[in-house]
Amino acid sequence: MLHAGNRTCAGVFFSKLIGQFQLDPGQKWLDLRISAPETAVALGREHEIAMVLPELGYGPRFKPGDLLGSDRRLTQLMARWAYDQGYAGLTYSCSHRPELDCWAIFEGASFSVIGEPATIDPADPEVVAVAREFGLTISVARRS
Repeated sequence: MLHAGNRTCAGVFFSKLIGQFQLDPGQKWLDLRISAPETAVALGREHEIAMVLPELGYGPRFKPGDLLGSDRRLTQLMARWAYDQGYAGLTYSCSHRPELDCWAIFEGASFSVIGEPATIDPADPEVVAVAREFGLTISVARRS
């Protein structure tokens, strides 16, 4: 089982498939990571975004760290703008560990599948490492 506090979600989690893919070249990607502060500065100057930021409670100086919060209104605003501008997706810093990169890949983005999808193995070293990092315990229930 996969336990987070008193919640058990192993049945759902380990019944899912996981796969790998590679993004095809020649696509536009918006970089919203903490390591790219110039993007936040430029976005703060975009008329469509600048007009809405005060309504969301943000000042005139938009910062990359603003995107690490849990304000879905802001992240959805950025994603919608990027999609409307023809970006294939965006990359952003993980709010749990900002040194990790997350990707949002929009409908219509081009990619190539690598290998076949497989079920998630609870004993996989990467799964175990992530569970440990987030304080989750994995115990595999044996079927009789």
